Amino acid sequence: MNDDTANYRTGATLLAQWNCNTREQKLERACKALMESLERFHEEYEGQSLAENLENEEIYCSCADAYRMGHEALKP
Repeated sequence: MNDDTANYRTGATLLAQWNCNTREQKLERACKALMESLERFHEEYEGQSLAENLENEEIYCSCADAYRMGHEALKP
């Protein structure tokens, strides 16, 4: 188990740091954070940018699906 509890922050604390007050703001911030992590991990482990391949039909995996859903959900 990781003994780095000094770095642990609750979801509520993290959202408060971003000044997220409404449910919509909280969901948007969480979605963006997840997309950023997906992008970083996918580039590191697969050598592909999800953002740069948003419309590339040759890239299909659960990461790409989740990233595309997040992108669609965040459209104004």
